[in-house]
Amino acid sequence: MAKAWKENAAKENAVARCKRITRGFSLSPFLFVELLATLIVHPYTLGRWTIIMKWLILPLVLLSACSSLPHNMRGTTYQEISLTAAQLSPNSYINTAVRWGGTIINASNKEHGSRIYALYYPLSRSGRPEINSKTEGRFAISSKDFLDPAIFKEGLEFTMTGTLTGQVDQKIDQKVISIPSLKLQHIHIWPTRQQSDEHFHPYPPYHIYHPYYRYGPYYYDYY
Repeated sequence: MAKAWKENAAKENAVARCKRITRGFSLSPFLFVELLATLIVHPYTLGRWTIIMKWLILPLVLLSACSSLPHNMRGTTYQEISLTAAQLSPNSYINTAVRWGGTIINASNKEHGSRIYALYYPLSRSGRPEINSKTEGRFAISSKDFLDPAIFKEGLEFTMTGTLTGQVDQKIDQKVISIPSLKLQHIHIWPTRQQSDEHFHPYPPYHIYHPYYRYGPYYYDYY
């Protein structure tokens, strides 16, 4: 009886410890290790797996679903070329596949295609632009398809894949500058950042359906 009582008490302590570690879905490396250590030290058959499913695996799945790129935009087939490098030697990288990101300046449409002008920012490990970093400048994205300015709004963060095509001229007030240009393949629009983004929220962001594209509100395929 005393042994069973001690085991139940230890199990309750382990569950409480796991809840405390994962409160707010904070999955820093140190807390992650502490959680695993707690599960190993208290191996209570089915109860251990219940703890894993409820407090570890589910948050990881939700986090992955809400903060990652589409599968066909991942991988290592893209060259690690910065905007600065493309500006210094534009002809050296023509037809090179890259994965870039930034914030939209504006989108315009003409009879034979569309263009997005954007500010370049380096990408984080999740593929999202690091807008707190210093921008390297502007670049242009061209597509033969219609890019609705009501969707591709100023200030939105995006990640895109495409091929470098050289440079194009852009007039800003009375100044004309040359900026790198790309042919669009895929583009992913990120949800607007909230103050609560520092801590993972268990619910996915609200999606608005746009009838122009069959790939949903945040991902578009123009290849």
